[in-house]
Amino acid sequence: MDTLPPSKRYSPREIRVRRWVERRIEALGETALERGFDHFASSLARALRVEDDLRARPAIVVLSGGIRSTGHLNATSIGRVQYAAELHRAAPQALFVVSGGPRRPGRPVSSTAMAELARSCGVPADAILEEPLSSRTAENAEEVADLLAARGIRSATLVTSALHMRRARLCC
Repeated sequence: MDTLPPSKRYSPREIRVRRWVERRIEALGETALERGFDHFASSLARALRVEDDLRARPAIVVLSGGIRSTGHLNATSIGRVQYAAELHRAAPQALFVVSGGPRRPGRPVSSTAMAELARSCGVPADAILEEPLSSRTAENAEEVADLLAARGIRSATLVTSALHMRRARLCC
């Protein structure tokens, strides 16, 4: 019996099409980086950027950028976790929160792979908190807010991609 709400159910055909589109978009992005188009894309995206605010806070929250069906994080998620690990080295007392559940049924949980990568980047296991339920930005915000509130934490440094930051902040 499928216990997911109708808004989260996908047909096998839709899953195949979405995975095909995801792979093509990711390949296009990687090709653009390899060929030096990143500067051009960055200049077009300036209107979406948000100023960095890297003041020390009691938590560092990393949003998933995606995970492949094989269980391997995509380049976006890897970059986010690595950057957050650098921030954590400067503020080792901060709680390190990785957020991301399966995008759809049968897919791997991003937060588990992100936590593993964070540990390999030197973040102590006891500093890492996983949020494995959310599959969308608004859900990331809700689930993480609940986890942090339960620990009495009211502010965090948010780590995501530059183009995603404005949308992510609107969900907070």
